[in-house]
Amino acid sequence: MALLTPSFRRRETRWALGLALLGLCLLAFFFVPVNARRGEREVSPATTPQTERYVGFSVFGPDWPMERDFADERERLVYIEEQGYLVAQHTSRLSGNLVRVPISVWDVLGQNAAVDPDSAATPVYQLDDAAVSATLEKVQAALDASLTALNKGQDVAGNPLRWHGWDAFFSGIQRYNTEVTANVSLQSQPVFVDLLLTELTPTLIIEAPATVIMPQPTSYVAGGRLWGAYRQLHITFIRKLIQRYGRGYATTDVHAQIPVAAAVEMFNEPDYNWLPDEAKIEKALNPDAYPCDKYITQLHLPQIPENDLPVKGCVRRPFFYQEQDLGLPSVHTPLRDFRWGRKFDKYVATFADLHEHTSFAARDEIQRGGADMAVVSSAVTHVNIDWFVRMFRANPNAFRYVDKIAIHPYHWPRHDIHDMHFIGQQPEKDWRLVDPREFARDYFKRFDFIQQLAELVAQPDLGKSYGLSGKPLWITEFGIPTKKLGKANAGLPRDWKIFIYDRASPIPEGMPALVWEEKWEAFLNQVSTDFLRQRHVETFLIYTLRESAGNETNDDNHSNFALYRPDWSCRLAPDVLSRLTDFFLSFRGE
Repeated sequence: MALLTPSFRRRETRWALGLALLGLCLLAFFFVPVNARRGEREVSPATTPQTERYVGFSVFGPDWPMERDFADERERLVYIEEQGYLVAQHTSRLSGNLVRVPISVWDVLGQNAAVDPDSAATPVYQLDDAAVSATLEKVQAALDASLTALNKGQDVAGNPLRWHGWDAFFSGIQRYNTEVTANVSLQSQPVFVDLLLTELTPTLIIEAPATVIMPQPTSYVAGGRLWGAYRQLHITFIRKLIQRYGRGYATTDVHAQIPVAAAVEMFNEPDYNWLPDEAKIEKALNPDAYPCDKYITQLHLPQIPENDLPVKGCVRRPFFYQEQDLGLPSVHTPLRDFRWGRKFDKYVATFADLHEHTSFAARDEIQRGGADMAVVSSAVTHVNIDWFVRMFRANPNAFRYVDKIAIHPYHWPRHDIHDMHFIGQQPEKDWRLVDPREFARDYFKRFDFIQQLAELVAQPDLGKSYGLSGKPLWITEFGIPTKKLGKANAGLPRDWKIFIYDRASPIPEGMPALVWEEKWEAFLNQVSTDFLRQRHVETFLIYTLRESAGNETNDDNHSNFALYRPDWSCRLAPDVLSRLTDFFLSFRGE
């Protein structure tokens, strides 16, 4: 054997020391979650600290596009405060008492440490090892710096955290509440806030290699350490959020500065966002990957599979893909048993882990400060029970610390947006036994599918309810959109039955369009407040109150759901808006 040179021995020693240090760090990170969960057992599981019924709106936040420019930051904040006041005023006039406002740790920090802009346009699986290694190094450093800054109350540039937009908006709401509380003759009620946590999916962190990447002998990056830092950042942020805005939050050292928040809601629509790129169509970097194996929340029913057999033959059709007709017998895999793949399961498991730890932190902080707040689960698109089931299977503690279960029961069965049967004849099959395509077509996009979720909530056995037992339902988004021919959908054929026009707008000749107000009236005729109460619904929020500026047809973003224009004139016909007010009053029992 050849003798080792001194330089080689030094390199070997540095590698050994690096590996030893890495081993200690990995052990620490693997044991931290266990110890954290041991601590969680000492905190009360989710309770229902309040039974007040809430109605209102999902509204724009301080980052919503404004209809004008501002001379300086002070002028912008004055405007945002006034909008907060007007949002509360109009919500209250419609007999609402809750608005749902989005907020992200990255907006407050001023930089998203979990996303690397140089690689954000490429799926992780298409990056080479060197690019992954370099990117993960940058992400780890950014996470560490962000957590240090957050603990100091600073953004990544060393300035105070960027709460100012939300402070202004919530100050406007608080100003309105002060006025109505001081003047009982106004016969109005205060308006509170559901703090909605939003997040881009940290694909780089989720897909970080389990094996160690060591581009330099003195550096190390591993998936466990990345995930631990990411999770801790959100835990810290949620605590600060409750301390700042929690309704009634007060300790010896800290009092809420603007105490308007009655709820904190965990991360929006993970069943649509928290997916591998290969399982997506919308917002996918490479939508052509695995084109006939898309998850149920995606558009285009032919691309949602009937079975989990590999190597499906797919052919491109106009606007979508479709499985090839090879003359073979059809095969169906029940949704209950469907295997989306190990990568999909990793995404679900990481989200379930985040959900457990962040909801625990929220529950613990609320108890510490005696806040009058609810912890609300992440809201799924429509009534996607499948995602809840998979979260519970991945982590039986996923829902342990939440008080309420959030859903978005938009009504779009069979992908027919013209359907007006909000309560219809229920499908005869057990939803667990149908295949994913049938579930996507006939089940979870039905408004009345909340009946099946209500049965799980009423199920006393925790396992049989998938962890949902005894937790009331919060509808944190429901709405009916217009859909007009314009810039956003100029490429769609005019004869498609997808267009919806408000009563005040002329429908183009020859277009099979629906009248927006007629669909709202169908909903109000069919869905009684008793129907919702009997199905354990405690909160009903409409998406959305006021549209943003700069839209050609109000359909170029989600403004097509809005009830008011930017100048606060009615977009929905006043008589239908009045019926909606009566619905709110009835739901609240007034």
